[in-house]
Amino acid sequence: MKPPSHLSPGARREWQRVLPLLDLAEIDAAALAAYCQAFDRWAAAERGIAKFGAVVVDAAGLPVKSPFCTVAAEALAAMRSFMVELGLTPRSRARREPAGRAPVAGKKEARAAAARAAARGRYATPPPPARLAVDNTGG
Repeated sequence: MKPPSHLSPGARREWQRVLPLLDLAEIDAAALAAYCQAFDRWAAAERGIAKFGAVVVDAAGLPVKSPFCTVAAEALAAMRSFMVELGLTPRSRARREPAGRAPVAGKKEARAAAARAAARGRYATPPPPARLAVDNTGG
């Protein structure tokens, strides 16, 4: 899938970085493009905050919140919603996995995850349910 032509250079770089990590259909391109554009807007605003500070002086000489803070917060809110939709957060990726399976990158990570689970007393197959003693004598 190619990035849309309207994306900024920074958004194009984010598209190229993220696309190989996702399993998307062509119809998802607009959501990915919107995420990438919000990412680039957020990054630019953060650079503005780093350069000018989170508090700036207004025309009256009073300290005020930098407009870059507002842009960064709005872009981050948009990013978050698209990240969840696209599976770019740990929780959203876990929801996409079959029940009981956590995403694991490779054999080494799978062995490490199995060792951690065994150390906690959790195994790939659950133990049989415990039998309860039932008193049917009515007493």
